[in-house]
Amino acid sequence: MEAWPALKLSKGSVLLTSGNSALFPKAAYAAVGTINAAIVALAKAFADKGLKDGVQVNSVMPGPVMTGRRESYIKHWAPLP
Repeated sequence: MEAWPALKLSKGSVLLTSGNSALFPKAAYAAVGTINAAIVALAKAFADKGLKDGVQVNSVMPGPVMTGRRESYIKHWAPLP
């Protein structure tokens, strides 16, 4: 919220990135899903405030991105014969 006055003055925008586990949580990754859902909720709350103050706030869920973490998940759960 420290940046909000500058965002309001400049009619700026904020973009938050979340993961699709916000919408499709898995029990084994409950913490990740919770964090992603919190990011989406935070974006919605700030977007509501932004309507009044002229600040655009959005969140995106880009879907799977091939990272080292994803590669290790694939190697663990879908090994090649």
